[in-house]
Amino acid sequence: MCIRDSIYIAADPWLINSFDGQNRYEVVANLYRYWSDLMSRNEQPHPFLNSRNHQTSDGINSNVLNILRDTIFQNTNSIASDGSAGAWDKKAYDGSHIYKKRPENQRGQVSSGFSSLLNYAMRNFEYDNQSIRNLEIFISYLQSNGVSVNFILSPYHPDLYKLMASEKPIFLEIEDWFRDFASRNNVGVIGSYDGSVVGCADDEFYDGMHPKSTCMQKLFVNLSE
Repeated sequence: MCIRDSIYIAADPWLINSFDGQNRYEVVANLYRYWSDLMSRNEQPHPFLNSRNHQTSDGINSNVLNILRDTIFQNTNSIASDGSAGAWDKKAYDGSHIYKKRPENQRGQVSSGFSSLLNYAMRNFEYDNQSIRNLEIFISYLQSNGVSVNFILSPYHPDLYKLMASEKPIFLEIEDWFRDFASRNNVGVIGSYDGSVVGCADDEFYDGMHPKSTCMQKLFVNLSE
């Protein structure tokens, strides 16, 4: 199956947590409702969407924010032209994130925030049955339309993973859950929360939970061979 018939889902642990506290999806709530309705009727997706029919309800506020960004010159500074790190975080046109340059005196402090990362959207945990059901419906819909589905288990810094294993083993349980779910639903699995299993070194992470491109590329080595 060619690459355009595949989709990769980032299988973050809080996706199935009732107490994740995440609300960023509300920014694209209209698209969420659109696809949810489409899947409930089991209709085939349209080749193209007209963005004018799917604007956010707070479009006026978005325009104000755009003007503000332009005013303080962040808009031009945040456009990635060559992929190199600069004074601002950037978003490349291919969707990849380019982190700003880390000051020299902070480059050895990657591990300083590990304890707080254990609780990021995971202070409390309970399996979210509705989210799991939504995931099942989404995957079934994709597969019924000829799309191959794969989970991406993005690696954590090896030292943070060791901390997870000793202080919050629910992360390890959730990886096993995703692998079992994938096995039962004909979904591929790429990577592991354990950065050392993937082969990522300590210096291949921006922080505890964000691997650099050199680390992520290792996940796909076997796919291209």
